[in-house]
Order: sequence, then C-alpha cells, then structure tokens
Amino acid sequence: MVSKIAALSLAKQNLLCFVLGIIGALGFPPLHIIFAPFIAFPVWLMLTELNQEASWKRHFSFGFFFGLGYFAVGVYWITFSLGSDLSAFWWLVPFALFGIPAGLSVYVGVMAVLLKFTKSTGFSRCFWFAALWTAAEIAWGSGPLALPWNPLGSIWSGYDPILQSLSVIGIHGLTLLTALFVSFPILLKREQINATRITYVVGLFVIFAGTSIWGGMRATDTPVQAQDKQMIVRIVQPCVPLEMNWSKDKARAQLQELLELSSMPAGATPNIVIWPESALPLLLADDEGARKVITSKLPAGTYLMSGSLRVIKKPGEKTVVYNSLVMVDPAGHVSATYDKHHLVPFGEYLPLRDLIPSGIKKITSGEIDFSRGPGSETIAVDPIPAFSPLICFEGIFTGEVAAHGPPRPQWLLNITNDAWFGHSSGPYQHLQLARMRSIEEGIPLVRAANSGISAVFDAFGREVARKPLGEKGILDAPLPPALQEPTIFAKYGVLIFLVLMAGMLVLAIVTRRA
Repeated sequence: MVSKIAALSLAKQNLLCFVLGIIGALGFPPLHIIFAPFIAFPVWLMLTELNQEASWKRHFSFGFFFGLGYFAVGVYWITFSLGSDLSAFWWLVPFALFGIPAGLSVYVGVMAVLLKFTKSTGFSRCFWFAALWTAAEIAWGSGPLALPWNPLGSIWSGYDPILQSLSVIGIHGLTLLTALFVSFPILLKREQINATRITYVVGLFVIFAGTSIWGGMRATDTPVQAQDKQMIVRIVQPCVPLEMNWSKDKARAQLQELLELSSMPAGATPNIVIWPESALPLLLADDEGARKVITSKLPAGTYLMSGSLRVIKKPGEKTVVYNSLVMVDPAGHVSATYDKHHLVPFGEYLPLRDLIPSGIKKITSGEIDFSRGPGSETIAVDPIPAFSPLICFEGIFTGEVAAHGPPRPQWLLNITNDAWFGHSSGPYQHLQLARMRSIEEGIPLVRAANSGISAVFDAFGREVARKPLGEKGILDAPLPPALQEPTIFAKYGVLIFLVLMAGMLVLAIVTRRA
C-alpha cells in the first residue's frame, strides 16, 4: 500500500488527501463513525512522511486538500442558511460551500508545512502532529472570524466515559490526546515494528482505557438529581419557519402559538418558561403592554426567559440593535437583559462593512448590523438560581461560557435558532458542542432551540430530557444542580492545557531518534 501511494502523481495524491479529509470528518455527529479518523489521519501522515523531502509547497497542498475534504463535510450545513432568501444570497452559495472550507484549510496547510520542517518520524512525528494539529484548531477557533466547530476531541461525543475527561483537560486537551491516539497506526508499519513501538501503542491504549474506566465511574456513581428547591423549566420549541421571522402580518398568530404551547397542561407547574432565539416577533423589553398580556397567559408565578431583539434609539445617534435574552418576572417587569457578544460574521454583521458595496446585506433580517454586548455575565434574580446566558453559538466557545468571579452560575441557558440549518448535521453538532461546556464547567445546561434540538443536561453532561429536531411542542424537566465545587478545568483550564502541550513538545524532541 505504501509503495502504491508513493507512486501516485501529485494530482492523485492531492485527491487522496481530499478523500481522506472526508473520511476523517465522518467521526463527528450525527454519524459517530469512530474508526474513520483512525484510518484517515494515519494514511495522511504516511503520505506526508513519504514526501518528506518534497518542497514546502507540496506539503501545504497535502494539508490544504485534506482540510478541504474535512471541512467540506464538517461545515456544509452553513449553506442551508442561505435558503431563507436564496434569490438574495445565491451568490454566497459557492462561498459557503467552498470558500469557508478553503479558508479553514489554510490552517491545516500551514500545520502540514510546520510538520515537514520538524523532519520527524515514528514517536516524534506522532507527538509533533498532535501538538501542531491542536495549535491549528485553536488558531481557527480564535479571532474575530472564529469558528471553533468540530474540534477533533468531539469525535467522542457519542461515548460519555471518554468525554468526562473534559472536566479536567477541556476540549483542547482532549483534542491533543485524540490527535496523538489517531496517529498511532503509523508506528505499525511492518518493517519498523519493534518492542519499543509496541510498548508505546499499548501505553496509549492503557491511557484511554484508564480514562474510559474513570469517566464511566464518574458518570454513573452520581445519580441524576434536581435542585434542592425544585425548579421546573419548560422549554418551548415552536418550530417557527424562517420566513415567519419578523413577519408583521403573522406576528399575532406567532405570539398566540407561543402562549398556547407555554400554557399547555403538564404534571408540574413550571417555574421558568423559555422561548428560543428568534421566536418572538416583538421588542419584549420595550413593550410593557405585551409583557403584561404574556405573563397573564403563562402559568401563575412563572418567569419568562425569551430571545428578543433590543433596539436603542437616541436622538442624533446611530440606532443600536442587539440580539438579546430578556427575563420577565411574573408581574410583567423586565428583571434582566443580556446582549449577545459573539456575533456570527455575515449572519449578524458584515465584517469590513465600509469596504463592502452597498446593497449587500447580512443574512438575518434588517439593514442594521447587530452590535456586540459587553461579554459573559451571570444573572442572579431571586428566586431563580443564578445562570449564565448563551445565545446561539456562544455555547461552543470553551472557557468562555461563564463569567469569572462570584456569583458562580448554577446553570447555563443556551437559546438558539437552528432552523437556519434544516435537517442537516449542524443542529446535532451544535447540541453536542454545547453539551461539552456543561462537562467542562460542572454546570447543567438548558438548551432551547426554535426547531430543535432542545435538551437539558446535568453537570456531568448526561441527558435529562430532549425534544427531537423538527418536533413542535414543550419540554418540561427539573433543573439539575451544579457541582458543589468547580471542576479542575473550570479552575485551572488554561494551565492544565499548557502543561499537556509542553509535555507533548518535550516528548516530540526526546523521542526524535526512537
């Protein structure tokens, strides 16, 4: 097999890299083909090693085409969002389908070039690859155009025991170990097998087996619980079609349906009713009359937490629009508001707007770009347990879902509108990425999605309740408690990862001749 790969032309080798990237992405939700990355990454690593003496440009192309296949499968669902107004956004389809994967693939290409310059083989190559791949992931998940989607460690999202390690090392640490693990087959080339290499591979299996056993015990020894003071959350999943968002002629019917769903009889009266992002067709914070009507229709004593726009107009100043969460008490008063700060490029604002031709607009409704909120915060309104609000993909940013300092949030609230992505892999991946934050922080997650998937997870990331994708209705569940103490990751997350990364680099150097 190795000799056949080496004999391929450059074009065919690039095509092979593209196919391997596609295979590697099959490990992500909802497919969870866990063995796929264990095929794709080792074969790609062997190809790059066979071409060790080739130019850096060839190695960049190997990385670029691998990334192109990897991201084409991983983020194809972004294209679905353009279907809301295809006549206006048809020109963005090639950009969403190929441009975004190509942009992300540059990071993989640079990673491949750096791997070439290490001139590593065997053990050392595995360690270097793990460190460089993880660094590339951090790079494309950072900055103003950050998209920390499908980190390699998330291939374990269908296997809870391994996922429990997030409470100690976080997603970057799990990606680091996973990249090391998926690279180990390159040590099993027949002509190079020896006792040392076998020991290394066995050692890797022991590490993951030990992690799995520990994670299994962690996730099963503690039963699912509810808050000491029973809190029932009711998630409303209205499945509002995108074409109805902010449709004036359908606003009344939309609000009526939200109220009917919210007041449906159930076993227990909810303390909190949650409406997702984009479900409410009015400016809740500004409309006292609407708030009074809404609270009069909700179960008595219920607090409402709803996605809503907030518009601030001041004479002589630019109008400011926020994508917000508004909390309303049983009397109809606004108890708290939160403004989204991680905005979606092109969806909620246009980067470099001053350089973009007039007539081009963002994908969401309205001509005005959304403004950024101040950042993460904890909302504490008695008697509701303190919580950290997260709007849309704010829930996928590791280490950024809870404000630092007291009070510590007792739960995470993620509201989103995944109707943009239809019945693609996007909603499934979004759900799992948000769930990982609950394991990292030791804080339960309540997720309200317009079209699904709505769910409640406890502080171990275990599913308490779920409303499937595309199913209209309500989801009632007790609010699970947070862990009494923050997790190791919540306390020392960055430090733990830096120690792991430093160890990986040291091993890459000391095993250079192994």
